Amino acid sequence: MDLEVATDHDLAEQSAILERLQVDLDRLALPITIFATANAGMNFERPLRALARAGHEVGCHGLTHARSENYLTMNESEVSVAIRTATQQLGDVVGCQPRAFRGPFMSTSSSTQRALVENDYHSDFSVCAQRMDLVTARGGTRGWLTAPRSPYHPSARSPYRPGSMPIWVVPMRCFGAPFVSALIYLAGVAFATRFFEALLSESRRTAAPIIYLFHSYEFTRRVEGNPNHGPFYHRLYLSDRDERYRRNLCVLEHMVHSAEVRPALAGDLWY
Repeated sequence: MDLEVATDHDLAEQSAILERLQVDLDRLALPITIFATANAGMNFERPLRALARAGHEVGCHGLTHARSENYLTMNESEVSVAIRTATQQLGDVVGCQPRAFRGPFMSTSSSTQRALVENDYHSDFSVCAQRMDLVTARGGTRGWLTAPRSPYHPSARSPYRPGSMPIWVVPMRCFGAPFVSALIYLAGVAFATRFFEALLSESRRTAAPIIYLFHSYEFTRRVEGNPNHGPFYHRLYLSDRDERYRRNLCVLEHMVHSAEVRPALAGDLWY
């Protein structure tokens, strides 16, 4: 799950939904990794700490998820300061340093991964292997199209090629589209579960983990009069936020109840 301060959604509801999620994740016995921005950690400190105490992992999602915080285009100095600052702020909130990273907009770079290594990170979850919508994803790059579909150590020259850097890249495997909540809102639960089954079939051969992504703010009320600055296709999403939540739980339950699936935190995978 990605956790950020969505200024166009009700802040109190954004905090309350984290408490609701904790109850339902408990019921499913499903641990998750929460990639939180530093400002989300400070705004939602109490429920985020509660989730961490309950056994969920808190990873780093950058500082604020501002449009300018794109790790694909930021220079090395900007990247270094942002990662060091976000890491310290999240550590202060949760009580332990994050070890897994996902860049805002799924953005990363070689300088980003160097900064992650310098700050004792073990994994980068920012690569979308074979994701095709490069124009609508701000962190999108042609490097995604040829990136490995299984976890790898990246090259010092490219985050999308195998090499010897001491960090794991854990790609989100895509079939053109990524396995994210938008599939549910645009195509329904049945399509999303078939998408999962296709990924599971591949995992039987490769043992690569299946990554599913949703944002907690998706289940909260938009602030009246606040314009939607997201991609155009967001306007096609299912609008009922309670139904969005229910459908996400349906997909999560389907995955958890699959006999071959073992839920894992980012920190459980290889280190």
